[in-house]
Amino acid sequence: MIEIKDVHRRFGSRPVLAGASWTFESGTVTYIEAPNGSGKTTLLRCLLGLVDCTGTITFDGRPRSMVRPSIAALFETPPVHPHLTGNQNLRVLSGPLADDGPLRRLLPDASLLRRRVAGYSSGERKRLALAGCLASAPAYVFLDEVDTGIDVDTLDVVAQLIDELRGRSTVILTGHNPDFYRHLADDVVELREGEIHREY
Repeated sequence: MIEIKDVHRRFGSRPVLAGASWTFESGTVTYIEAPNGSGKTTLLRCLLGLVDCTGTITFDGRPRSMVRPSIAALFETPPVHPHLTGNQNLRVLSGPLADDGPLRRLLPDASLLRRRVAGYSSGERKRLALAGCLASAPAYVFLDEVDTGIDVDTLDVVAQLIDELRGRSTVILTGHNPDFYRHLADDVVELREGEIHREY
């Protein structure tokens, strides 16, 4: 369970999060729907501690510092190192693999992992980063625009992997493909005027 209470974040004089409060229940998949610029990515960055905010954020009643190794996140631009091979990137991204299933399914061609990422396509980079994100078997997963930059067949694999997280990870999704995300979500919420509202 991830609980946020009265979270505020401003950019200059503009409030982006204005007292956002919500409880993301354990083992569920939640889709946060909102237009560009409404604060979805900022909210995820607050949850991760990447930007400062006020308010309270707890993970199963504990501060972020106590659960950090159990958190995995992927934003729209994959955090890969072009000068390293795929295998080397995986060691940086996730350390020892707790679950190699995502890797085998997202990158079935093992020879790709021996190549430098500088030669990867944008889709291959995205798949590598997602495999690294999920291979640590995280308890809390944040995926921002995970559907962008990948082909239709891979999107089916991504949907299956997210569905398999249900019940064992607390997953928060953001993106602009509601047909894809709504199908996966247990809860759909809307970020509106800096606050979170239940959509259905």
